[in-house]
Amino acid sequence: MTHTRYQLYVSLYLLTKNIQAHVKNHNADTLAKGVILHLISNKKTSASAIAKNMSLKLSAMMTRLQGLEKEGLIKRVEGKDHREYICCMTPAGKAFVTAIKNAIAKRCTQYKTQISDEELIITKRVIDALRKGLI
Repeated sequence: MTHTRYQLYVSLYLLTKNIQAHVKNHNADTLAKGVILHLISNKKTSASAIAKNMSLKLSAMMTRLQGLEKEGLIKRVEGKDHREYICCMTPAGKAFVTAIKNAIAKRCTQYKTQISDEELIITKRVIDALRKGLI
């Protein structure tokens, strides 16, 4: 079992490198915006929770969130203790996420015959479980 876990980590590392190379050739900022907006989704989320989830320092996340707010994609409000900011997605943010989802769906149609929806769901569960152990 240990060997299988090792192989999984190697595969995930190589996949990460492939994604990084792909993003480098495309707009990494758009992808980062999409991830942040996905984490906010339809619920109010704290800046610190988003930073932790993305393995970023809060100061770096605040800079990104300020940019998203200037673009009209999110709205930030002070939390109850006046030290925390809570983020909410705006209609423009929801439209941005929809556009990204549509672009990804279009790009991934070529894989539909190779990987079933059931396999994707299982893969996401495994990745989520691994992330919980790493964060």
